[in-house]
Amino acid sequence: MITAKVRHTANLAAHLSRQAGRLAAAHAEERLRANRDDPGRWRIAHLLWPLQTKGR
Repeated sequence: MITAKVRHTANLAAHLSRQAGRLAAAHAEERLRANRDDPGRWRIAHLLWPLQTKGR
């Protein structure tokens, strides 16, 4: 079995919270652009890979 110890749980919670916020924002923007039938949404990196890009 694999075990892990997290020493700074507050930092982990803050990091996960930021990631969840970035995912939610990207999802909302993608839905808005999809409803407008905007083909450019497929070329915007922060919408395609919201956790790997540096943001806006």
